[in-house]
Amino acid sequence: LFAPFVSEFVNIDFFSWFVYYGFYTIDCWMSTWIRCHANARAGFVVGGLDSDSDFLRGGTSLSLISCWSTNTAENESAYAINGFAYSNAISCGSDNIGRDNAPAFTTWKFTNCPSFNLMSCGGEVINAKHLFYAENSQVDVKSHYITHFYNKYKNNDAPYLIYALGSSKITVSNSTIPFVYDVLAGYPNFAAADYASYVSIDECKHHPPITGNNFGNFGVYSIRGSHIKFSNGGYSFEESDRTTNPNVENFAVGDNTNIASNSN
Repeated sequence: LFAPFVSEFVNIDFFSWFVYYGFYTIDCWMSTWIRCHANARAGFVVGGLDSDSDFLRGGTSLSLISCWSTNTAENESAYAINGFAYSNAISCGSDNIGRDNAPAFTTWKFTNCPSFNLMSCGGEVINAKHLFYAENSQVDVKSHYITHFYNKYKNNDAPYLIYALGSSKITVSNSTIPFVYDVLAGYPNFAAADYASYVSIDECKHHPPITGNNFGNFGVYSIRGSHIKFSNGGYSFEESDRTTNPNVENFAVGDNTNIASNSN
């Protein structure tokens, strides 16, 4: 569905299957999407792409309710949100995202969003470089639930599961995020804050459990005036960096003997 300019718009029970973009809009105001399903290479593009720079991108008062993005392709995003303020997603799903050794870019990508809330969203069976990616955006995530998030893709362009950059803020609270790793390749890095960004992870259930910080591989990274805060089950950790040299810490994790080694 390509609807570049919409306002005061309600879209209910619309299915878009076997296309490149499931839903694509550029300039979007006061719109509500209910039970919309994108079975597409790139699920929901709301606020356009960089190639749409000649248009006014984004909007306000957007609500995605019980929407579903499935079968996102390699290097694409299940939900790509650009330029939205006082907007939200409620009970939205991301399933069968990416493939083994062909990961999607992320489940949720935010660019230039002054304020966006994710409430009680989640996903199942995900191969992706990131879980949340925010650039010049403020995102609040509550009661998120993930199962079978396979992350084993440690490379230069995607080293962190939760990635905030360009003066972004990501807060994640009261969520369940049981990652599954390729144990032989080591744990992927967990969270990064770059260019005056902030990441807060509060009282979330992880698997494997985080038990402390040491020189393992399950790490966090802050640089260039950024800050990371982690608090869970009585254990808390904070770090800040005001220089151009990265401040790198690593969490210890619990026993991994019952963790699947791949997504097959």
